[in-house]
Amino acid sequence: MANHLLIKNGHVIDPANRLDAQCDVLILDGKVSEVGRLNGGVEKTVSRVIDATNKLVVPGLIDIHVHFREPGDEEEETIASGSTAAVAAGFTSVVCMPNTNPAIESETDVEYVHRKGRQTRKTHVYVMGAITKKREGAELAEMGLMAEAGARGFTDDGNGLQNAAVMQRALKYAKMFDVVVAQHCQDNCYAGSGVMNAGYHSTILGLPGMDAMAEEAMLWRDIQLVRKTGGRYHAQHISTAGSVELIRQAKKDSLPVSCEVTPHHLLLTDECCSTYDTNYKVSPPLRAQKDTEALKQAIADGLVDALASDHAPHLQSEKELEFLAAPFGIASLECA
Repeated sequence: MANHLLIKNGHVIDPANRLDAQCDVLILDGKVSEVGRLNGGVEKTVSRVIDATNKLVVPGLIDIHVHFREPGDEEEETIASGSTAAVAAGFTSVVCMPNTNPAIESETDVEYVHRKGRQTRKTHVYVMGAITKKREGAELAEMGLMAEAGARGFTDDGNGLQNAAVMQRALKYAKMFDVVVAQHCQDNCYAGSGVMNAGYHSTILGLPGMDAMAEEAMLWRDIQLVRKTGGRYHAQHISTAGSVELIRQAKKDSLPVSCEVTPHHLLLTDECCSTYDTNYKVSPPLRAQKDTEALKQAIADGLVDALASDHAPHLQSEKELEFLAAPFGIASLECA
């Protein structure tokens, strides 16, 4: 009885068992024993009861896109502090991005992140490796060795891989190990020095805009490379209506393409930047209302494979800089 817990009257969502209903959850010695409408007598046999009325009861959540800043920028976030935030928000597994300092580009780097995650003992910490050395987009990193060390995939997140030939080689190479290549879709020819979405609000604020084509052009290119190579591909944090349609067509063509959307791209628009609040400076940028509506519809249609926070914390002093100089990123894991 010492380790027996009853969670009652909660709205239980368990996709694996196709359960979406109000019911009770009985946990015995740390393991789920029974789920359903339990009789009142059960409550007397347990040591603790949680009344979850008007609350969701779900399996441990997984965030496939976080930035824990370790190694290199521990003053912003560590694997320990990030894991603590994750658990507080209900996430029991997270996948760290490799754009640390130095980048995660070798089996030793992968093992370092895994070891720090085990030492923290908060949540399961996984990691993706960089596609290219130093995330410079020129020479492939040691993808095979990183895959053997447990890297969950590869991405140069924070940078879009500009060279199509290098991306094609990455897809071919990753296919040998049956791992996914993920892309931060941003063609710098279109993005330029943009700091927010290109449109009405960027014009009246006098800030350089980032056109939606920056995302859509690279996504279109990569889909053609997937069509040619057959490699598994994941589009990170898509943000535009055009990207939704590109993903829709790729899936219609049965290509091995998946995508994710962030809460901030679903809930916020570029109008939030109207006060020059740098907390809303993110990459890709917050888009127009039509884009958020397209993303919501894509989720309703089952087109989006995952919701991911893209948790990217910075020092308060960095975010207090003027909009042009402040770094991209939003700390969103604990409230996702």
